[in-house]
Amino acid sequence: MLAVNFLIIFLSYRFGDNENLIDEYYMWLIILFTTILCLTSGFTFYHYIPNSHKNTFNKHYTWKQHLTTYYWDELTFEIDSYHREHHGQDAVRALMSVKYSIHYLPKEKLIDFFENRWAVWCDDPPEWFDDEFRERVPRELLVKVDESIWVAKTIGA
Repeated sequence: MLAVNFLIIFLSYRFGDNENLIDEYYMWLIILFTTILCLTSGFTFYHYIPNSHKNTFNKHYTWKQHLTTYYWDELTFEIDSYHREHHGQDAVRALMSVKYSIHYLPKEKLIDFFENRWAVWCDDPPEWFDDEFRERVPRELLVKVDESIWVAKTIGA
């Protein structure tokens, strides 16, 4: 990320307007100094972190692990395909089934989740629980839900 700054300065002085506020020589000095300052600060910061905590900066998580842990346990805010904001873990957990590939979802958790919540949503539907949502939910996540309430019908009819 720091290296691109040098390219930006080079290109801006070659192809930009010629009415520059700062002479090119001074701009190169400024960018060189700030880059060295950033790198030195970063290395100093990392050096003083206790060894027991350094692994937290580069722990590898797959997308499936991220969905299973952070999305499932902590996230309480989601935006649906209509760009509407929804709050609460029910919305986050349900909408993840239509936003992300089935290969990365916590399938067992979602199967149990839909088994427990689907009928409740049919009786008192949240804003996001519309016909489009019900059609887009992968049917393999609804194996424990009564098949008669899978269909996209008018809720409450």
